[in-house]
Amino acid sequence: MDKEREIAIMVLQVFENKLEELDVSLPDKERTGMLEESRIYGQTYYELEDLITNILKEVGV
Repeated sequence: MDKEREIAIMVLQVFENKLEELDVSLPDKERTGMLEESRIYGQTYYELEDLITNILKEVGV
């Protein structure tokens, strides 16, 4: 895994923690309502991960 993707995952974890604190889950068509689903889930998670990774690559992190 490249360093940009590793950083993107760390950034997403920060947001996951805040969303958990606020008891907020982002909508996603793949949600089934299971308690163990993360706050950022499914396609929404992967889209955000890719977008953050691309930004980090563009700025040369």
